[in-house]
Amino acid sequence: MSSNILTGLLTLIFISQSADTIYYPLPESEGGWRSLVTPNKTLTDDEKQRIVQTVGLDWDKLLDAWKYCDSFGGPNSLLIIRHGWIAGEWYDFTEPRGIASCTKSLTSLAMAKLFDLSDEGKFKKQVNVDDEAWQFLPSKWSDMEPERKHIKIRNMLTMTSGLTPYDGPYKDDYEEVIYAQTVEAPPGTVWAYASAPVDLLSLIIEDVSGQKLEDFFSDYISKVIGIGYIKWGRFNNHTGGSGGPGGGARFPARELARVGYLVLHDGVWEKNGQKEQVISKARIREFTQKATWLENTTWRKSNFAEKDSNLFYSHLWWNNSTGQALGEDVPRDVVFMAGWGKQACFVVPSLDMIVVRLGPNGTLNQNPKFFHELWEKLMSAIVKKEVIYEN
Repeated sequence: MSSNILTGLLTLIFISQSADTIYYPLPESEGGWRSLVTPNKTLTDDEKQRIVQTVGLDWDKLLDAWKYCDSFGGPNSLLIIRHGWIAGEWYDFTEPRGIASCTKSLTSLAMAKLFDLSDEGKFKKQVNVDDEAWQFLPSKWSDMEPERKHIKIRNMLTMTSGLTPYDGPYKDDYEEVIYAQTVEAPPGTVWAYASAPVDLLSLIIEDVSGQKLEDFFSDYISKVIGIGYIKWGRFNNHTGGSGGPGGGARFPARELARVGYLVLHDGVWEKNGQKEQVISKARIREFTQKATWLENTTWRKSNFAEKDSNLFYSHLWWNNSTGQALGEDVPRDVVFMAGWGKQACFVVPSLDMIVVRLGPNGTLNQNPKFFHELWEKLMSAIVKKEVIYEN
C-alpha cells in the first residue's frame, strides 16, 4: 500500500472519529490546553512539521504575526489555537491585565445566560431581550426622564439606546454619570458606541439574579468551562460590564480563549465526558453574528467607533461579515471581542480557530490598520483551510 493511500485512510479514520470526540481542554490547574509548542521558544524543523500535519498551520508565518504585534512595544500576548491545539504562543507579560471593552462581549454572554435561566423559570422576575430596561433598573433612572422607558434591553446590547454616548472617564462618580445620560434619539434608530448603557446591563443582572455580574459570570459560565478566578473592574459597589471601570475583566490569554471556544462550539462544553449546553445555541448565534437590522440605523457623528461600524456589529460582538473589520480575504464568519489597545479574541468557525491578542497598548491602539495587517499574516500561515471536524 502506498504512503499516500495510507495517509488518506488515516485521515478518513481521524475525521470519522473526531466528529464525535471534539476536544475540550482541562482547567489550567489540571493541565489546560493541549499544545504543540513551548511558549516563546523557537521550534525545530520536526516540531514545525508536526504543526503543519496536525493543524495545517505554518509556524514561521505565525511567528511573523507575533513579531508584528511585538514591534509596537508595550505588553503583548498572542495565542493561536486550531482544532483544539495551541499552535503558537508568545507573550512578554504573565500577570492578567484588563481586557478593556472585550469585557462587553462577556457581558453579552452573561445576558444570554440570564435570558436562558429566565426561560427556565429560575428567577422570581422574568426577563427577555425585548423587555423595556427600566423595569429592572433603579426607579430614579426612568423618573429622571420618562422617555427612557422606551429603551429596550436589546437597544443597550446593540449600541442603539439613543442615550447620549459616554465612554469615560470612569471616576468615583461614574454611577451617577451613567444615570445622567439623556435620550437624544429614538431607541433603535441611531448607532452610537458607548459604555454607559452596558454598565446599566450589569445592574439589570443584579436586579434579576441577585448577583453582581462578576459572580454571575463566574458561577454560570467561568466555572463550567474551567476558568479560574477572574477579577472584574468595579464602579461603586457594582461590577463594570463595559470594560471601562478598572480597565475591565482581567483575563490571561488561555482563559479568554476558553470563552471563544465556547462560542465556537455554539455554547456547548464537555467535562468528564458529559456535554452541557452552557448557553443556548440560538442565543449564542443571535448575540454574536451580524444583526442585519442595524444596517437600517444611522451611524452617529461623532462616534467612538469607526464610520459604518453598525454594519458589522451585533449584541456587543463584532464580526467580519462585510470584510470591513478584518479584511476582504478573512473568513466572513469571524466574530470577535475587541477592546482598547487592540486587544481581541477572534472566533473563526470555518477554520476551527481561536486567536487571542492581549496587552493594552496605547501606541498600537493608534494604528487603524492593525487588525487588517495582523490577519494578513495569520491567513498566510494557513496551509490547510479545511476543517478537520465540525460540531
